[in-house]
Amino acid sequence: MDQRLRVTVGSKFEHNDFTGFEVEPNVRFLANISSVQSIWAAVSRAVRTPALTEEGLRLNEAVVPPGVPPFNSPLPVIEAVYGNKQFKSEDLLAYEVGYRVQANSKLSLDIATFYNNYTNLRTAEPGTPFLAANPIPTNVAFPLVAYNKMSGGTYGIEPFADWKVFPRWKLFGSYSFLQMKIHKDKDSIDPVADVPNGQNPQHQFYFRSSLDLPKNIEQDLMVRYVSELSGLNIPSYASLDGGVRWRPASNLELSFFGENWTNNRHMEFVPDFINTMPTAVGRSFHGGITWTFAKR
Repeated sequence: MDQRLRVTVGSKFEHNDFTGFEVEPNVRFLANISSVQSIWAAVSRAVRTPALTEEGLRLNEAVVPPGVPPFNSPLPVIEAVYGNKQFKSEDLLAYEVGYRVQANSKLSLDIATFYNNYTNLRTAEPGTPFLAANPIPTNVAFPLVAYNKMSGGTYGIEPFADWKVFPRWKLFGSYSFLQMKIHKDKDSIDPVADVPNGQNPQHQFYFRSSLDLPKNIEQDLMVRYVSELSGLNIPSYASLDGGVRWRPASNLELSFFGENWTNNRHMEFVPDFINTMPTAVGRSFHGGITWTFAKR
């Protein structure tokens, strides 16, 4: 049987209370150029179904005192975020192409490129202001309503390398480049600037060293770099994670690991739709004892 070309077809079927029935198909192709080289491609559809907050939320986000721009109202103005029962699923159509080569018995290389087309992305569209007596005193409510009036594409490249330097020492490395071209639709009047292009890192690096030491000790070291998120005012950061595992017996493992060894605290993301308090990622350590046994 010729195994040079393989085609895999599948789909996810989902029903939810917000948008009803969703179909998410996937088609994948794998072609073996030789015994050590292959190329692959895939086309996939995925959706993000609405959350409760996007369907039926009212969140008072800010209060503008009387006479203050841009409203210059004689009454307090409450900027409120509202959900929308007509909110649709956000839609993604993804195209991927990759190449893989086993350069020798110790080194393998992968490179993948992608293009993602997004439609029905969330915006916050201004509604008609109205008088409201709740909360007291009487105020003017300025609604921002969830709609699906943003679209666009992203593209990038992701190389990966796996190198077995010695029988007991392995190195792994990867890089990710992402370019975003997301914009509001022509009929959108969302007052917020097109910031999705700055809400994801353009560059990411990952490096891992895995070393098997004598006396059943394993050491892992991971270095990660993420470039700035300009749309969220989050600077770039690098983290160093690592730890050791020790197996003094075949059924017993002791481990100790730490994250962010060189970085006491950094921000990775802040909410964009609902203005909640962001969480900073700090330095952490944890240990473990694993004991396995077989019943006879």
